[in-house]
Amino acid sequence: MFELCASILAANFACLKREVRAAESAGGDVSHIDIMDGHFVSAISFGTGIVRTMGRLT
Repeated sequence: MFELCASILAANFACLKREVRAAESAGGDVSHIDIMDGHFVSAISFGTGIVRTMGRLT
C-alpha cells in the first residue's frame, strides 16, 4: 500500500485553496509541508501561518 503525498512547495499561494483541492481531486492522499525554521537550515520557507491555513483547508 502507498499514499500519494503532494507537496505544497510548488503551489501558487495566492490560490492555495484551489491548489489543495486540485491535488486532492488528482488523487493526492496527503499534503506535504516543508517547514524550515532558520535554525537547522538557513532558508525560511513556511511558518506557522501556512500550517494553520492548511489545517483549515484540509
